[in-house]
Amino acid sequence: MKKLKIAIISLSICACIGSAIAVEKINSSIQVINTSADHLIYSNADDLSNYADLVIIGTPTKEFSEYEPYINLNSAGRIDDYCTFVEIKPIKILKGNVNGDIIKASQRAALIDNGSILSGKELLKNEEVQLLEKDRKYLLFLKDIGNGQYSIVSLNQGVFKLDNLPITDKLAKIASNDSLKANNQYNDLRNLVLEKYKKDIN
Repeated sequence: MKKLKIAIISLSICACIGSAIAVEKINSSIQVINTSADHLIYSNADDLSNYADLVIIGTPTKEFSEYEPYINLNSAGRIDDYCTFVEIKPIKILKGNVNGDIIKASQRAALIDNGSILSGKELLKNEEVQLLEKDRKYLLFLKDIGNGQYSIVSLNQGVFKLDNLPITDKLAKIASNDSLKANNQYNDLRNLVLEKYKKDIN
């Protein structure tokens, strides 16, 4: 594994909000607020798999906008922590055990209704996070955070979309980040992961 500037692993519900924040006005109703945070990156599929408690092929059961976000405020009334628990239906379990038909996994993103008629809703997310789309197939690496819940390993490092279909979910399209396509580290890791699990994927 390689480290970014400062490696941060959080097994709590979500990691702390990154210090860098970029705001992009998408339309009159949704504003995307991108945050950044240091996190572990992986140079090979074995290290990623070994760190994960659960490796599955699965599909989200709802659109991201249908989920209730988790928001924690500090004493000053400002957002201190955030995420959204996405419900995933396992298709194939490659590592670990699953109890029940649905897995709840946290993504570092939250759709917030700020109560303003003028500014509408805000999508708070880490800049590297790709929102999971309903009914799309993913290979996911998850970490157990207790209470039957999981978090996706290291933001986007544990998410691999298994189809090449265009993004159709409105919110996922708004939140998509073209820089991920040019991320050599992620693309190299993706190739290694898909090679390691090619028999399970096909």
